Amino acid sequence: MMSSMSFREGSYLELDPLKTIPDVNLTLKFVTRKESGVVLYWGESQHLAVELFKGRIRISLDVGNYPVSTMFSYEMVSDGRYHQMEFLLVKKNITMRVDGGQQRTIVNEGSKEYLECKSSLYIGGMPEKVANNALKNWQIWNSSSLEGCMREILINGNPPDLNGARRQHLVQPGCVEFDDINKPCLNHLCQNGKCVPTSDQQTYECKCRSGWNGPFCDQAPTCQKEMKRDFYYSDTCRSTKKLKLSQCVGSCGDNCCKALKSKRRSVRMACTDGSKFTKEIEMVRKCGCSGKC
Repeated sequence: MMSSMSFREGSYLELDPLKTIPDVNLTLKFVTRKESGVVLYWGESQHLAVELFKGRIRISLDVGNYPVSTMFSYEMVSDGRYHQMEFLLVKKNITMRVDGGQQRTIVNEGSKEYLECKSSLYIGGMPEKVANNALKNWQIWNSSSLEGCMREILINGNPPDLNGARRQHLVQPGCVEFDDINKPCLNHLCQNGKCVPTSDQQTYECKCRSGWNGPFCDQAPTCQKEMKRDFYYSDTCRSTKKLKLSQCVGSCGDNCCKALKSKRRSVRMACTDGSKFTKEIEMVRKCGCSGKC
């Protein structure tokens, strides 16, 4: 069974009419760089039309009640990346959701309850005669085909048999042209780390090497040894003379800036109560980035 297909100017897929009673759920996953084009059309005098207009999704619904109801998506979808559209038509109410985002709903108010039509459902475009009639009745604003690719078509949760479609006009199987650009790590900007695609395969994150930081792992580690000459203190006691004391300072991204080498040294201590003793302390010799904090 064909699972995805590409559309160009003049292309369309013709399927059996929808059954809207009691309701119908449509899911389409598509990609395009074009700002206009027919996504879906089903109608005669009544209609359901989904098209791209200036990069947004426009829906026109007429179940037989005047005036026609329309709405637009918040999201821009003509960016060359895959987007998922969900439509739920319940009587004269249609709800749209794009990429799992905020829902939008319109109602074609009036006495008629259901959109009933015996004509074919068209995906990605439509024949010239059907397009001219839809334009004449202002059901669509542009009759051009989608010029992109559909990876997923679901009607009430089930994929239609595209091989058994009423007609496939100028469509090609697969999404070769767009799949390459939707490999998020194809031209990644990670400089000192690994490119990791996000779960939706739409973009990527950079997993930085030890010490490196920043969205593109381009911020070098600043971890270093900082030294000063001072007394060593412990409670009410201090060293009898000044020492070369060092500490690790700076950034290591998600790792820790810490001592990688140290040396134990015996230090003579004097306390405020007059007592004296010898204490073993760790002297930092080398600092660096470590995943073990």
